Amino acid sequence: MLILPLHHPLDRRHLPWATALLVLINLFVFMALQRGDPAREALAREAYVDSGLAAIEVPPYLQWLDSPARALSPRHQNVLEALDEPQRWRLLSELIDLDDAFQQQLAESDALVDPAHWRSLRESHEARLASSWTWRLQAQSKSFDPLRLIGSAFLHANWGHLLGNMVFLVMLGMLVEGAVGGRLMLVLYVVGAIGASLASVAWRWGEPHAGLGASGSVAAVMGAYCLIWGMQRVRFFYWVLMFFDYVRAPALVLFPLWLGWEIVQLLAFPDAGIGFDAHAGGLLAGAAFGLAVRRFGAVDEGYLEASDSESKELAHALLAEAEQRLGALQMTEAEDALARLHDIDPELAAGPQAQLLRYRCARYANRHQDAGDRLSALLTAGSGTSIEQHRSLLAEACSGRPRVSDAALTAAVERLLGAGRGGELRVLLKDMPADLSPALQPRLWLKLALAESQGGPGSEASRTLAELQRRFPGSPEAAKARMLLG
Repeated sequence: MLILPLHHPLDRRHLPWATALLVLINLFVFMALQRGDPAREALAREAYVDSGLAAIEVPPYLQWLDSPARALSPRHQNVLEALDEPQRWRLLSELIDLDDAFQQQLAESDALVDPAHWRSLRESHEARLASSWTWRLQAQSKSFDPLRLIGSAFLHANWGHLLGNMVFLVMLGMLVEGAVGGRLMLVLYVVGAIGASLASVAWRWGEPHAGLGASGSVAAVMGAYCLIWGMQRVRFFYWVLMFFDYVRAPALVLFPLWLGWEIVQLLAFPDAGIGFDAHAGGLLAGAAFGLAVRRFGAVDEGYLEASDSESKELAHALLAEAEQRLGALQMTEAEDALARLHDIDPELAAGPQAQLLRYRCARYANRHQDAGDRLSALLTAGSGTSIEQHRSLLAEACSGRPRVSDAALTAAVERLLGAGRGGELRVLLKDMPADLSPALQPRLWLKLALAESQGGPGSEASRTLAELQRRFPGSPEAAKARMLLG
């Protein structure tokens, strides 16, 4: 599931310098500080085996894992079974390094022949690991170290991980920074990092687990966005499986969707290797931040209002452009303007004025089936068009060009009758081709007669019933007309 709010154009007063700075810091950490970490950690794992530390620690650790409470996840178990012994020992060393409970139990047990020698090997191994920035700063589910809680939000596992997080940080950060300013944007990133790391540490406390990445802070920006914009309707893009569209809805609606999705993923896929727990913690921390800046008046309300007004102005400009293009019979350009309108303001694009323009485009371009479907929708909806526009559309439907559904014709006739325009309807019904909805036409005449009968003595009902009998003598409606005429 992907849900992304859409932002408005930049201006000089709201340049997102803090968001850009955070992106640059993340790039610097990955490209400069973390650059040699894979090689450093690989050397440390090789030395772990060669030094004899693996021979001391791995056998008791395998026994330690025999307990159901400490059993490896299926994902880890499958990986281990596919490796040869040296590789398996190197992978197990990563778990042992994070498993303080095991190391404490080993230090206190009688399994060590030479505790001093083991302690020396262990300290040397940890010193080699400490040469890795990734190892020193990643969040671990055995530590509340503030440096790790914050530093882990600037680390990434690979280029894909980094670029994915930075794209979302830019898209969301530009919006939130515009509303709260650069300094508070930096504070939000740190708050999100702490909230995400604390949630992950709390959820996985005692497990041999480590986490890294900016996604927790990005989730905090998401949470802050929802609370800052609140009930203001915003545009956002969603993508679920094969379904995607642009929608306009209150920003606050996004928060339970985002949070619920992360919790469902966490419970359904606990061994996916993705920090759903950190994402949920970041969302909650960001929401708390958004609520706080709202309460203390630290939000630029003018920015929020400008965002909404700019979007509306652009949407109405596109609607006017589409109408102008259609007037010049430039159907392709008119439909392009309507497509851009849908991206900017889906609600206005679904309104009667835009739908009427889409119908006209389809009709003038001789797309008969498309035109019929669009005209049917307009006639069925009814509301939104003036009674004069409605009568004109019904006249086009009654001519048979384009063909519309019987339900649309019936709905359109009922609206015209409800407006007291029976005389105009009579003219339209008389001009209907005989082959257009032949079973429906007598029913429409009968509807007209019944509506006219409400006018009392001297109404046109008798003349309409007589016309019904003349036009459709064998129909069930003609038999009802004879009965009504007596």
